[in-house]
This record gives sequence, structure tokens and C-alpha cells, in this order.
Amino acid sequence: MNWYRKKDEHMTLLFEVLRKRGEDDLLVKFGAGRLSEGDIKHAVDIVLGEFCETGLREDDEPNRRGERLDDLMGFLVGELEELEVCASEGREYLF
Repeated sequence: MNWYRKKDEHMTLLFEVLRKRGEDDLLVKFGAGRLSEGDIKHAVDIVLGEFCETGLREDDEPNRRGERLDDLMGFLVGELEELEVCASEGREYLF
């Protein structure tokens, strides 16, 4: 699967979670691609909350949605790391 298709899948799920949680301001920022470190960290926290509420089976193992949410959190953490690299190199970060 190519990177762009995977990113599209992540963004679809992220937008679903942000809408569900009433995070309209963050939704706009992600849509525009201009994010701060705090924005991405906040998004990770929101996705983590969704994971805890909807992503676990009764035996506390991830269900299919949980696997997708976990993958999304990994993607967001990767973007956070990229933002930090860009900042350290004096480059602009664009999501």
C-alpha cells in the first residue's frame, strides 16, 4: 500500500474521531495542514480516548477499530517526530 493511500485512510479515521468528539477547531487545522506540536499531541490524546472507549474487546485486546486507532496514533507520533526534525533544521513543517 502506498504512503498516500495510507495517509488518506488515517485522515478519514482521524476526521471521523474529531467530528465525533466535537473537535471542530482541530479538524479545521488538520484540514489546512498547519499544525503545532500541541495540536498533534492533542489529536493523539483524543484518539487515545477513542481507543480506550471503542477500541478494546472485553479481554482488553484491541478489536479491529482498536487496531486502526492504534495505527493512527503511530502515524500521528511519526508526524510529531517529523515536525520536531523540521524545527531543529529550520525547515517549515507541512502536514
